[in-house]
Amino acid sequence: MFIKSITIYNFKNYKNKYTFDLMSNPSENKNIVLIGGENGTGKTSILEAINLCLYGHNITGLSISKRKYRDYIRSLKNKYSKDQMFFINIELKIDESLTSYILTIKRVWELDENNFNERLYINRDGNPLEIIPSEYWQDYLLSLIPPYISQYFFFDGEKVREMASGNVAERVLKDSIKEIIGLNLYDVLYKDLSKLGNEIKRRNKSEEDTIKKLSENEKFQYDIQSKISELEKKILNNNKKIGKLLTIEKDEENELRRKAGAYAEERKQNEEKIIKINEKINNIDIKIKELCSDFLPFNMATQLNYKLIEQLEKEEKAKNILLGKELLQKTGNSILKRIIESKNLSGFTKKNKNLLRKELSTIFKEMKGEMGEESTINIIHDLSPSMTNSILESISEFDFKESLEKLLRTKEKFLSKQKVIRTELHHVPDEKFVDESIKKITLIKTKINSLEKENSALEDEIKRLKEKFSLVIETIAKIEKKIYCLEEDNRKAGLIELINKVLKEYTENLIKLEIKELEEYISKMYKKLSNKKDMVNRIKINRDSFVTYLYGYNGEIHDKSSISEGEKEIYALSVLWSLSKISNRQLPIIIDSPLQKLDSTHAGNIITEFIPNAADQVIILSHDREIDNSSYLKIKPYINRSYTLLKRGKDKVKEGYFSNKFKDVNKNKTIGRSLN
Repeated sequence: MFIKSITIYNFKNYKNKYTFDLMSNPSENKNIVLIGGENGTGKTSILEAINLCLYGHNITGLSISKRKYRDYIRSLKNKYSKDQMFFINIELKIDESLTSYILTIKRVWELDENNFNERLYINRDGNPLEIIPSEYWQDYLLSLIPPYISQYFFFDGEKVREMASGNVAERVLKDSIKEIIGLNLYDVLYKDLSKLGNEIKRRNKSEEDTIKKLSENEKFQYDIQSKISELEKKILNNNKKIGKLLTIEKDEENELRRKAGAYAEERKQNEEKIIKINEKINNIDIKIKELCSDFLPFNMATQLNYKLIEQLEKEEKAKNILLGKELLQKTGNSILKRIIESKNLSGFTKKNKNLLRKELSTIFKEMKGEMGEESTINIIHDLSPSMTNSILESISEFDFKESLEKLLRTKEKFLSKQKVIRTELHHVPDEKFVDESIKKITLIKTKINSLEKENSALEDEIKRLKEKFSLVIETIAKIEKKIYCLEEDNRKAGLIELINKVLKEYTENLIKLEIKELEEYISKMYKKLSNKKDMVNRIKINRDSFVTYLYGYNGEIHDKSSISEGEKEIYALSVLWSLSKISNRQLPIIIDSPLQKLDSTHAGNIITEFIPNAADQVIILSHDREIDNSSYLKIKPYINRSYTLLKRGKDKVKEGYFSNKFKDVNKNKTIGRSLN
């Protein structure tokens, strides 16, 4: 993999757009990209931009909170640009076994007052990456260059010093080896399994109580089953008794019918007669009640009835007179009006018409007088003619007393007849054997009823016990399931212990194997870079403590704390390079400030031995005091591209490495220009 180019727009101190071509002339011998600049010009910002473009929210290797990430992103925009948008674009050349392609990664941020919008674009050979859904693009980048791997390819002087400093170095080395070979995932698995195993063990502390509960419920289940069986046997015995009693009852009834057949037939006929007479007497009683309900009030108020009849007749006559007078008045008025208005009487003089009208008025007045006086009648009831006639007929025509006497005489006849039949019924012989048979049958029925009631109570008890039995069965099933789960948990806990044991052995053995390879790489590189060629022959790492020992050619051990600071940084650089080698990843190496604290001899060794051979692509971010004119001339044959960063101005990025200071370099050429 190669980083083909990186484009930065409004990122930190890079106002506007700048593109760094990092592989325009690929060559096997020219694998170095040298970017120089004084402190504060933005060298480290390039390394930060690469990490941010690749990992976004996962830039630290761990997902940080939204608030911290928001504050971090807002701090990255160039404060002098008015544009609220900035982006980073990286082109990667991916070489696989069967093909190679250009992968373009672009991450854009648009800021507003309180938040920002982040967009990720990935193209393959100029076309959007369609083989992977866009929601999984970030996961794809994390798998392409994992963050825990990239730190051993993209590192600065601080990382070098961390690997070289005292007790911290051992812990860092151990963690680094685990990360580089992927054992950190096994550590997470080991911890998760241990936590799960502890939870299972805590959960299983009540195993004895659970088994005790199972035993108690199983005993309860057996007791209920025994009780149900006992009650079912009682019901069966009772049913047998009931069957025998029913047979005896049937025989007694047959014997009774045989001996008392004649007497029973005569008794039956008389009883049927009494029933019919009772029905007729009941019907007469109903008629008497209806008669009294309808007409008794009228019969009790005879004088009032007469007065009512007289008043109703007077009211009817008065209303007829009034109605006749009104009709006569209307008729007279109508005739007089027609005489006055009629055209057929045009031959009559006005005087004749008045005489005629006066005569007719006199006639109608006399007729009204003949009808009598209506005003003396006081209208009380004011009934319609039909209602008046109905009431008069009811009062005058119905003879209540005669009808009631007739019904009473009929009832008396039926009562006399009933008395005669009852006397005949009492004279039918009632032999002693009939009473004895009836008593026997009654006693049998009582016993049967008692047994049936007992069976009903027993069945209710069985039903209750069966419900309780069902609950016990459910409880036992739950307890058995819990015991099975406890047994399964015990099996799981044992399996977890076994897995963790295997994991521990596996990781320890794998670390030992990797340490052996790592020792060889570290020893090889350290001897190349050290200025004391006769001091250290090989470097060993303790498999348990990860303490590093420097062995001399005579087998003596040199204390790492006693070597010079330069030797320590040489050692740390050798470790980092060796870790990148055992990762089996073909990635570019980016080194920020590689020679900051090294003396000239060590720096020269790094320039000649390390940098040209570290990887297929090496990007150096350096101060002019680190890679000076002399160092530059040594690595110049390996330089593919070189740039100089300025603190400010329109031409912030120029091609060539400090062209105004060093000899034999490229001519100045501006690659980024302010839009202002």
